[in-house]
Amino acid sequence: MGPFGVRLLGFQDPSARVAFTPPLLEYPPEALLAVGYRWGGATEVRVELLTPSGREPLAQGRLSYQMEVLEEREVQVPAGTFRVFRIRQSYQDARSQDVREVWFAPRVGEVRTREGRILVERNFR
Repeated sequence: MGPFGVRLLGFQDPSARVAFTPPLLEYPPEALLAVGYRWGGATEVRVELLTPSGREPLAQGRLSYQMEVLEEREVQVPAGTFRVFRIRQSYQDARSQDVREVWFAPRVGEVRTREGRILVERNFR
């Protein structure tokens, strides 16, 4: 996270590790966020299984992504009321395309994730 926006290097869950080279631009600088703004790019994705004996390569390939700000609005979720940007995220690899939506609030983060999870509590004011 910095003046260039929010870049995602990768993520890990209990069973796998995913790395992006170069990092994926999740969100541009706040000053650029406005309805209709689009950004995207391409990255190489490496997926490894996490096993008791270490990491095992599972998959690797090219991933293209496109993001678009669809709307700016106020939303109320269990954690409170937030001014969010509703963003469509589209990811495409050689085999498939995945399109989802997030609600992003600058200086807060995702209020609604691409999996449909919403912010229910907060540890900030």
